[in-house]
Amino acid sequence: MKEKKKGISENRVCRWWNIATIGIIVLVLTFVGAYTGYIDPCFHYHAPLTNLFYPLYSQRYQNNGIAKHFDYDAMIVGTSMTENFKTSEVDALFGCHAVKTSFSGAYMRELADQMQTAYDTGHNVKMIISTLDGYMLEVKDAESYNPIYTYPTYLYDKNVFNDVAYLLNKNIFLNMAIDGVYDRADGTPQTTSFDDYSFWSTPDMGGKDVLLSEYEWQNYTYAKAWNEESLPENWYKQAENVLQSNLIPLIEQHPETEFYLFIPPYSIYDWDSTRESGSIAMRIAKQQAIIEALLPYENVRLFSFYDAYDIVTNANNYRDTAHYKANVNSVILQWMAEGKHQLTQKNYEDYLANITHFYASYDYKKLHG
Repeated sequence: MKEKKKGISENRVCRWWNIATIGIIVLVLTFVGAYTGYIDPCFHYHAPLTNLFYPLYSQRYQNNGIAKHFDYDAMIVGTSMTENFKTSEVDALFGCHAVKTSFSGAYMRELADQMQTAYDTGHNVKMIISTLDGYMLEVKDAESYNPIYTYPTYLYDKNVFNDVAYLLNKNIFLNMAIDGVYDRADGTPQTTSFDDYSFWSTPDMGGKDVLLSEYEWQNYTYAKAWNEESLPENWYKQAENVLQSNLIPLIEQHPETEFYLFIPPYSIYDWDSTRESGSIAMRIAKQQAIIEALLPYENVRLFSFYDAYDIVTNANNYRDTAHYKANVNSVILQWMAEGKHQLTQKNYEDYLANITHFYASYDYKKLHG
């Protein structure tokens, strides 16, 4: 009898122990979820709280929330070629209030989704600055994101049930909600400035030796003619599909927005490889396709800076063969505000002829000396 009572007692202890353990786990998870949702370091539910400082450093976790909940009427949204833009310069030059939401290595779908989020959340966007990197038009699936990155899609959709992946995310809770966000003193900003967000440029980076170390130029012979390679027949259809599936519908649906779009100027060292492969004509044909697709729209201001030869041929302007430093970003903004290097129906053919002559006849061997 005593053994039976002892067994019953032990069962009750185990049951209450299990209940207590489950209860503690539920309380801890509830606290973690409630705290993360209240702090909201990715701005999924609200803008930054006034008494806290929010560091900006994670493009694909925070940009969507910036588009949803921040106050702005202009947006920088592009590839890494936009990371060194300063919104303070944009505001001063264009008389607006801008945010910067760059996505390194982005495909066009990701940029278009970011723009659409701005409109869907009721923002009156009078200006968008974005890049037209050639690689984006070579994506076979026009609606795809770059597969080399990880995307927290639970932050992008409207499904409240998968928010658990955000609210109970260990890394977000520990590294962003606790370590990242902290009390701020009076007079200090709520967030990292958009001048500093995603900014990586320093005056001493890059230069000729660095650029030459990034590609195998030692065996270049330039045996191929500059126009030996041509675009595949299906390329134009593919490029048109990328533009028509992403950027052009936004341009058509939002005549109130001026789209400042630009073809970013990669360095002459990047063109060196293009010349070796005999692909200069092909590369310029890609630019022509972009230009002719976008120029008909009255709310598009289209720019290309490949005829800014002093910039393109100066290795000190570049971190690597493609990425220019902050001084170039500042000049690009100034030129866009002044309408310099803007392409129109009247001048774009002369522009294409000009850059074709320059890059086809350039003495690339002198880069190696």
